[in-house]
Amino acid sequence: MRLSWRYKMVFLMLTAVIGAISVTWVLNRTFLEDYYLYSKLEVLHNAYQMVDSIVLLTEKENENKMIEEPSNEESNFMQFSEDSMLDLEIIATRNNLTILIVRDWFPVYYSTTNSDENNILFVMDRLMSYVYPGAKSAYNSYHKIKTVDNLYDIYEIYDKRTNSNFIELLQVDSESGNFMLLRTNVESLQANVTIANTFLAYAGIVVTAVVSLILFFATRSFARPLEELSKIATKMSHLDFAVKYPVKTKDEIGELGQSINLLSEKLEKTISDLKSANNQLQTDIEQKVQIDEMRKEFLSNVTHELKTPIAL
Repeated sequence: MRLSWRYKMVFLMLTAVIGAISVTWVLNRTFLEDYYLYSKLEVLHNAYQMVDSIVLLTEKENENKMIEEPSNEESNFMQFSEDSMLDLEIIATRNNLTILIVRDWFPVYYSTTNSDENNILFVMDRLMSYVYPGAKSAYNSYHKIKTVDNLYDIYEIYDKRTNSNFIELLQVDSESGNFMLLRTNVESLQANVTIANTFLAYAGIVVTAVVSLILFFATRSFARPLEELSKIATKMSHLDFAVKYPVKTKDEIGELGQSINLLSEKLEKTISDLKSANNQLQTDIEQKVQIDEMRKEFLSNVTHELKTPIAL
């Protein structure tokens, strides 16, 4: 079965679309989990830099306050300004983080995001499990993923109470009792990958269907002028040069139509000239034949007239 140019084009473009969706699906299934984890680590690192700058600024402000008010006992404890507290809350809220800052074994800041009593116990249990590694944790189990530039450690945490996973950034100075902990909740990565791939598969089916309809109707506008040109070429092959292609566009199809029209005019003129030349040649041949006949008749008469005297 011969397929038209239109159906070949639709098939080719659909193959490209399905191929692109398939490659995206494979890449998504293969690398999405790693990219998800990488994104979480980037969020933690950026948040750490912002929190650390706020902590350093607050420590400097507290040092100046202790110098100015040495008799004030409250100045011995790290205190965040209202602006610093607001900045920390914004960081925690926007990045969906739990932030805990401990100075001299005393918690000086804990983000209010999801900060109920159980969460506080969960975080403090995490710190105690770090300080006393031999102690069995009542709330969580963990393992280290990596250490970043000797600044902090990254852990993967499992909460036994809620059957949840977390990624945690922990900066520890056990000698001074200074800690900084940033934690973000991590859903089941494999579940997220499955959901994403399932959605991509359904979206790919919908996109393929929509693209098929668009291509089917869009290619009509390209196929129609080509069909007209094909019909004109067929008529030209039967020496019918009356039909011309109506040029409406200035694209390649329009240029092809103009070329077909020009070719038709030149062929018509050339064939007309050939017919005229052929007619003239036919006339000349007929005249030559007549002259030959006259010559033959003349020679025959002359021969006959000469034969009689010679015979006599």
